[in-house]
This record gives sequence, C-alpha cells and structure tokens, in this order.
Amino acid sequence: MSASFSQPLANTASEGSLAQKAARWAPLLVSPVLLLVALLGAGWLFVPANPAIEAPATTLGFDELHDLAASGVIPTTWVQQNYFGWLGWTLVILVIALALATAAAGLRFVAMALAGAGLVGLAINVFAVKGALTWGQFTDQIPNIRIGGYCAIVGYILAIALGAIGSARRESR
Repeated sequence: MSASFSQPLANTASEGSLAQKAARWAPLLVSPVLLLVALLGAGWLFVPANPAIEAPATTLGFDELHDLAASGVIPTTWVQQNYFGWLGWTLVILVIALALATAAAGLRFVAMALAGAGLVGLAINVFAVKGALTWGQFTDQIPNIRIGGYCAIVGYILAIALGAIGSARRESR
C-alpha cells in the first residue's frame, strides 16, 4: 500500500540509528557538493591555442564563462548569458535547498521537486554550454569539456535520481 503524497519518506529525523541517518543524508549531499565544485572554481571548458590571433590555450571556469558571455566578443544566447550570469547560481541554490529539505523532512513532494529542479537544471545547463553552436559543433566540442562541466552534469543527474528514488519510496511499516 503506498503512502500519501505528503507523507514522510521514512522515519522522522529523530528516529532511527546514526547509521540510518547518515545513509539518508550522505547521498543527498553529493549532488550539492558537485554543483558547488562546478561553480566555485573547477574548469568547465578547454580552449585550444589559436596561433592566428596569438591566443594561448586556456581553461575557462564558470566565472570566466560568465565574463565571456557578458562581453559580447562571441555570439551567445539568452540562456547562456543568464545561466552564467545569475540562473546557474539560482538553480544550484534551489537544488541544495531541496536536497537538504528532502533529507531533513523526507516528504515525497519535496523529493519530487528535487527531481524536477535537477531536470530543469540539467536541461538549462546543456543549452547554456551549447550556446550559439549547432548541435554538430557542440558534440565536436565535448572532448573540451573539463571537470567543472562534468561536475555540473553529474550533480544535476544525481539530483534527478535521488529525487525520483525519494518520491517513489513506500512507507515501511
């Protein structure tokens, strides 16, 4: 028999052993940690050297991509400008808040919101990184994506998975 939509996923936070509490919190903290690593410094994109304009090879992090998207030097899309401006941080803060709420309150609708936020974050992340490139050009650039970009992708996928798992749990009796 399934529990109601707003019923807790499992025992309340005050019940259960320390191991059960750790097992509940640990997976839900991995996604926020990966997303914070992605936005706070890990490189997102490798840009090979261009001898024609004497540009050295470099790796761009989230902040550098923000500066580049805002500079007008390259063609960008509104998704790219907003994601690297304010939307990326907003989505990460939302996922962190929902992951903590899912672990603390354990309500199904919060877990469903976590999965939804992860899905929206993943989709917007892909379109922001793609920018004005065609899909063919984008797939050609996949080898140039660095750890920061992968941390963001995996962080959002984990949020989707953990939210889906949390919302599908049945009450143990």
